[in-house]
Amino acid sequence: MDKPNLVISRNDKFSTALLGIYVSLPLTPHNLAYANLLTRCQLLATERFPSIQQQQTKLAQMYGMQFEANPMVFGNKLLIGYWCSMVEPIEFLDPDYSYKKCLAIFASLVQQPLFNQQLLDLAKRQLLSEWHEAMQEPANLAYKNFFDHWYQKRPEYAYSFIGPIDQIKKATSADLQRFVENVASLPTIFLANSQSPAAIKKGLEDAIIWPGFYKPFKPEDVVIKADPLDIAFGDDQGNMQVQLLLGYGMTDTGFDQQLALKVLSEYLTGDQSSKLFIKVREELGAAYAIDSTAYGNNSLFLINAGLDPKLAGQAEEIIRNEIAAVAKGEIDEALLAQTKRRMLNSELILQDRQEWSLQQLLRNQLLAGYGDFDRTQALKKLTKTKLQQAASSIFFNERYVLK
Repeated sequence: MDKPNLVISRNDKFSTALLGIYVSLPLTPHNLAYANLLTRCQLLATERFPSIQQQQTKLAQMYGMQFEANPMVFGNKLLIGYWCSMVEPIEFLDPDYSYKKCLAIFASLVQQPLFNQQLLDLAKRQLLSEWHEAMQEPANLAYKNFFDHWYQKRPEYAYSFIGPIDQIKKATSADLQRFVENVASLPTIFLANSQSPAAIKKGLEDAIIWPGFYKPFKPEDVVIKADPLDIAFGDDQGNMQVQLLLGYGMTDTGFDQQLALKVLSEYLTGDQSSKLFIKVREELGAAYAIDSTAYGNNSLFLINAGLDPKLAGQAEEIIRNEIAAVAKGEIDEALLAQTKRRMLNSELILQDRQEWSLQQLLRNQLLAGYGDFDRTQALKKLTKTKLQQAASSIFFNERYVLK
């Protein structure tokens, strides 16, 4: 490729520009662990600003420029995502504040990490503390155990949070440097939403140094197909609540189908008027919390609930029967209409957020045909029959219980 991967959309709503850099890697436990270490180090200090105080001070001086860095799991891909929010320089008459200067700082934070054992040790302590704190929550532990079983045939996909703790503990600054040398050559893209796309493009001329910006970014496919399992697992810790997770595999992950399953999720657990909220929480009095999510890129429709141990069996029966009822066409049409209205309102709210614009640019690059899919119109046209077909197409695959 002769030109770098740059996609810049016009910002006509906001006084800030939002910039993003994304590196695409295969999702593996090693890559996830090291991506977390790398981004945590970069949030603290970089080669350009080799102390935490220096980096924080410089960003504050740039009219409060915000820098974020995190790994993102996207189906079978791991993205190392970097974001920068900056006040548009055209808003000020300040010769020391320019697009070129802001972009140079952002690019250096991304492309010039600091390989310092003391910094790495601090990043390790923070990540390990977050991991142990998260695993103290039964709901988080249940998720981890669920995915260990869901991906038992493909364990490289089981991690979605921090990665293997043993690899994080053993990592050295030399190990991290080798990882970054590999990252720099992987497919990378720059996305932005700005009042001045031309100024952003010009300001990047000297800022992009990683060769990965010149490699094709769009993957062939990001979806992980669901392995047929039909399994049941459980663990007993003597908890006050039972954590129940029911996983259904998706046979179709097209955009229409993903949207229909998102509607099913909202229909079942979206708010206090949803089916399972009323039947399991209010009528049975069994649920402390109940939720469902359609993970299209993982071919997974997941229902999770925190339940009264004495009523967990009855609650599970209600959940499974309700999905079966939708698959038979037994659908509350008034509730479906209400669900669609709520989702359409949420869509309108999202469209007024700058983060949403950048996310759309990213999805357009990752998912073939996504830019041609009109989600709003598809949601308006979704019928009872389409919802029934979506519920009929998923298959029960895993039951996990943490007591």
